[in-house]
Amino acid sequence: MDDVERTIHARMAQIKENVRTGLSNLTGTYLREVIRGLQDNPDMSVLRSIPPQGLEALFARIDEAILPAADKRLLQTKITDILEGQAIGSEDRVIAHFLSKLVLLYRQQQENESDVREFVQLCNAYLTSKQFVYDETNYEVYVRQTDSRPTDSTQKLELKVLSSGEKQIVSLFSHIYLSGQSRFFVVIDEPELSLSVSVAAEVPARHHANREVHGLGCGHALTVHLGKRAGAVCKGVDRIYQTSSCHSLNC
Repeated sequence: MDDVERTIHARMAQIKENVRTGLSNLTGTYLREVIRGLQDNPDMSVLRSIPPQGLEALFARIDEAILPAADKRLLQTKITDILEGQAIGSEDRVIAHFLSKLVLLYRQQQENESDVREFVQLCNAYLTSKQFVYDETNYEVYVRQTDSRPTDSTQKLELKVLSSGEKQIVSLFSHIYLSGQSRFFVVIDEPELSLSVSVAAEVPARHHANREVHGLGCGHALTVHLGKRAGAVCKGVDRIYQTSSCHSLNC
């Protein structure tokens, strides 16, 4: 599973760098707009549209070297005042304008990270007594027991504890969703050795349903020894090969 860990770490490093670059660009853009007086008409609807948990996640991602904790608390107080409908003075308009830009940046980042959330969601559909967690504050994706507390990062599990079937699924989805590539042709040799027939059928079909949404071009091929049961794994698979009879069935 070393390749999976490298893929996940590379994607997390990319996300962290994108956040840092986004904040740097935001600061430069904000300064130019203040110089031009564009802060006089901040978009309050943007601030009112983000839920409290979204604000907490937004500020948690900003390194204290960029925005100290005291300044974060000040900004959160200002947002509360705005949401409560209090009058906004000229100084607060500058802050409100900055916050609205920050919220828009956060939304863009959330959209850009949809591949990670999709990866976690798909993998969790096949794990038993374990689940993947995406910690967007600390830029981590890890596995934990389902009965451990969500905030308890000490309960992290190594990928090697996954079953052979779970490893196949995690490896497949990590390459498809986290590698940055948009087109794939996946060959799974004898999936029935590690996966049940129902799961072998469901994995390609589930991805087939998602690939249109995410713009992923992915063909699938399975080599199987299932005989008459080969048709059970056919849905969502572009081509299936029965090695016992050495011919292919187009699906």
